[in-house]
Amino acid sequence: ADLEVAAFLVDVLYKYYPGRTGRVLLVGAPDLFRSFWNSVKPWLGHYASLADFVTVEEMAKHYFSPGTVPPGFESADDGPARRAIASS
Repeated sequence: ADLEVAAFLVDVLYKYYPGRTGRVLLVGAPDLFRSFWNSVKPWLGHYASLADFVTVEEMAKHYFSPGTVPPGFESADDGPARRAIASS
């Protein structure tokens, strides 16, 4: 059932929002999700290259300029984003 939902979402994004997604960041995704991702990835074709698995630190460093990192996404160990990711 999860693969059917994933296929549906990809189909909707492809048909109704073509070219609207520049990058999908999978921040702190658990290893179990990587297995799921590997099974879904072939259906996405070249769109699969839009997704990146990143840590909170990598996201803050590479996707935000200094001073614009949202609270909780800085590299402090006690930020709310880090606690949310650690608890998942």
